[in-house]
Amino acid sequence: LYFIAMVVRLVWKREYKLTRWVALACALTSIGLLLYTGREASILKARPVLYTYWLPILLFFSAMQVLPTLLALGTRREPVYQRELAMWFIGSLMLLAVCTGFWIAGDTISGQAIRQQLVIGSLGWWSAIGVIALWIASVAMGGLMAKQARSVAFITVMAFISMGLAWVLRWLMLMGSQYIPKYNIITNPYQFPLGNDGLLAIVGTFGLWIALTIIFRESIRWVVRRVQHG
Repeated sequence: LYFIAMVVRLVWKREYKLTRWVALACALTSIGLLLYTGREASILKARPVLYTYWLPILLFFSAMQVLPTLLALGTRREPVYQRELAMWFIGSLMLLAVCTGFWIAGDTISGQAIRQQLVIGSLGWWSAIGVIALWIASVAMGGLMAKQARSVAFITVMAFISMGLAWVLRWLMLMGSQYIPKYNIITNPYQFPLGNDGLLAIVGTFGLWIALTIIFRESIRWVVRRVQHG
């Protein structure tokens, strides 16, 4: 409904008071999705690493650090906004790091489990190194953009790195729950196949998003031309 309202404002130059209530409903719905997804993964004691109230908070800040980079990409022809967006980007990354530190250092089942995993498991260290590398690259690029306006190529790379950080965190948190025993007392290691149940499905999903974006964009352009020419 909010998307339709924005299309109406773009094409027919009309605005409705109901739109602000639709926007509020979208905000509440997104918060509900965040809380449900976070608690769905963090409510099981069988996966102690994820058994924490920090999980929805980490999901929130990992998403918030992506938003300014996408806005910077969307306003690439208006570099005046880049500094403010860069400060927002860096602030979100710092809050993400602080919350992660409290999560890992906390005297909770989850904190103890993740510290133990880092001590005895090489996979945990490789995952941590990957996340830290993406975080450092994001902070560095945000700092460069805060100093002066950057090119479209720079902003595009920064957006992909920030999205990669959010994606990796979600993969580690949510796909890690696949190890939880479901029908027996034996763990069920998740295998990442290359076919329809794995990599090909991810690539196909990205292709679907691109196709839908093109369809929506061209449909709106067609409607705009029809309206302009009567």
